[in-house]
Amino acid sequence: MSLATHQPVTRALEAFAREHLGNHESPLFRKQQEIFLTRLQEKQVEWLSPHDNEGAYGMSGAGSCLLKQDLSRDGVKGTPVEGWTHMTWHHGHIVEVEVVSILEALGCVIEGTQAPVRTYRADGSLLHSSKVDGIIVSAPADLQIPTPIILSVKSTAYKMAAFIKGGNQKRKGFAALPFGIKGEEPSWYMQAQLEMHGSDPQEEGYSRIDRVLLVAVAKDVVAAYSQDEILQDAGSMAFHAEILKYEPHIATQLVNARETFDHLAAVPVPDGLGVGFVRLPEPGSPGGQNTKGFSIWGGPNQAATGTFNPCGMCEFKAHCAATYGRGAT
Repeated sequence: MSLATHQPVTRALEAFAREHLGNHESPLFRKQQEIFLTRLQEKQVEWLSPHDNEGAYGMSGAGSCLLKQDLSRDGVKGTPVEGWTHMTWHHGHIVEVEVVSILEALGCVIEGTQAPVRTYRADGSLLHSSKVDGIIVSAPADLQIPTPIILSVKSTAYKMAAFIKGGNQKRKGFAALPFGIKGEEPSWYMQAQLEMHGSDPQEEGYSRIDRVLLVAVAKDVVAAYSQDEILQDAGSMAFHAEILKYEPHIATQLVNARETFDHLAAVPVPDGLGVGFVRLPEPGSPGGQNTKGFSIWGGPNQAATGTFNPCGMCEFKAHCAATYGRGAT
C-alpha cells in the first residue's frame, strides 16, 4: 500500500525520541534542549503579543464556515471556550517548539519562524494574513527535504480510533494520517495551500514556496496500534511527516471564495447570507450521517457558505440561529 508519509523525516523524529529524548547523557538531547529554550523564548513573545492578523482573515480556518470567519474577525463573542480547549491549544504551541528544535538538532536550518504570509483581494487590499511556523532553508541529505520549504507543525490525537470487537477497526485522528493529510485533515491542507499561495513577502526575501513539510505529533497513543502494520510501515506512532505540494487552483478558489462571500455578505438576500454561493473545494470525504439525516460535515451554515465544516460544535451556532435563523438545531 502506498502511504503519504514522508518516511525519512518520520523515522528520524521517531529515532530521536527513542534514542535521545529524556536521555541526560545524550549530547544530541542537550543540544536540542538548548535550542528548545531559545525557541521557547521566541514563542513567548508571540504568546504575549496581540493576535489580530492585521485586521484580515487568518489562514488556519481557511476551509471553515465563511460566516464563522466573519464573526471571528469582527470580534463577535460566541460560546466561551472551555479551559480544557485552551489547554489543548497551548499544548499544541509547545509541541511546535519541540518539533522545530528537534529538526534543528538533526541538522536542519530553519529561518522565518513567524514569517508573514498574505493574500490579497483583486483591488490589492489585504484578504488573509498569517505567520508560518518556519521555513527550512537547508536540511541533511538523508531527510530528503526539498528546500526551501514551509514548516507546519500540528498536534493531534488518536481521537476515536480503536480496534473494535471482531478485529475490525476505525481510523480517526493520528491513526488515519498515513493515508494523507488531504483526505484526513482537510482544514490543515487548506491552510497549507494558502500559506504557499501567500508566501511571497518581498520584505522577507523569499519568492513563492511551493512545498509544505507538515509534521503532526500525537498527544496520546492507543496501545492496540503498536502492532499495526500501516503505522509500522509509516515509521512512528507519534510522528507523521508529509510533504504537501502547492495546488494553485485550490488556493485560488479559496481566495476567490472568501472575496466573493465578502460581496454577498454586504447584500441582504431573502434566504440569508450566501445563497447561490459556489462551494469551496472539498479535499476530504464527508463523514457519516447524524440523527437528523444530514452529513455531520454539513449543517445549516454549510448551505449558506458553501463550506465543508459543520455547525455542530461551533461556538457561534447560537448567534447564527438568533441572527440568521440558522445554525442551532
